[in-house]
Amino acid sequence: MIYPYSYRTGLIGAGIIAVWTIIAYIVGVSLYSNFWVSSVISIGVLIYLIIALKNLRKQLGGFITFQQAFLNFVVMGLIVTVISQAINYLVLYVIDPSFGQAVTDAIIEKTIGFMEKFNTPDDAIEQAIIGMEDEFSNQSSFIGLLKNISKGVLFYAVVGVIVAAIIKRKPDIFAEAETLD
Repeated sequence: MIYPYSYRTGLIGAGIIAVWTIIAYIVGVSLYSNFWVSSVISIGVLIYLIIALKNLRKQLGGFITFQQAFLNFVVMGLIVTVISQAINYLVLYVIDPSFGQAVTDAIIEKTIGFMEKFNTPDDAIEQAIIGMEDEFSNQSSFIGLLKNISKGVLFYAVVGVIVAAIIKRKPDIFAEAETLD
């Protein structure tokens, strides 16, 4: 069973990422394309979802099955992924495509700088740039949006298996026997 708490939690997580996206857009390309800041926000939302699942278990009397934990976590992740990817797509490819191109260019420049620090051969850098340009080009289509959503949901499903295995808790069958005495 999927609980309303999971829908609300997913919406709150998506709201956090939406606010981050809007702030990053207003501040500019340097913040929007900053890997570390984006990673911290994403990890923060992931931790929020894990804590929310633990709170759901508490709301259910301290017990939740693996299936309930997994389904509710994946629903939270699905909501976060769909809304955040849709907002990202709107900002980068519909509202301000020139900003999207500037973000692409900034990410490519950062990648080149990173690869040069490690003395990567020029051919490998060139191949990486071509691959990144193709990837960014593919992301600008509706199919690209669907692929990104699929990747996000798959990520939350994999994490969900791990989290559900840790969070699940069955009632102690002997606890009932002790109360019968």
